Amino acid sequence: MKNKEKEEPKQSVEEIAGVINSGKYATAYWVENSDVEAKIKEDTGATIRCLIDAPEGTCIHSGEKTTKLAIIARAY
Repeated sequence: MKNKEKEEPKQSVEEIAGVINSGKYATAYWVENSDVEAKIKEDTGATIRCLIDAPEGTCIHSGEKTTKLAIIARAY
């Protein structure tokens, strides 16, 4: 059985792009912003699949504190 490492939330759109472009999903703290979501989609072809409640973190775009964690992935 493989040991799975905990996926750490990404800190920038560039980090998200690197993970998505390697064929994986990414997580990031998120305060809803359609402009940033559009940039992620444009750069990676990925979209936010769902938002989950999480311990407090900092939004990748606004720097605001949030308890929403976005799961970002490509649809196949």
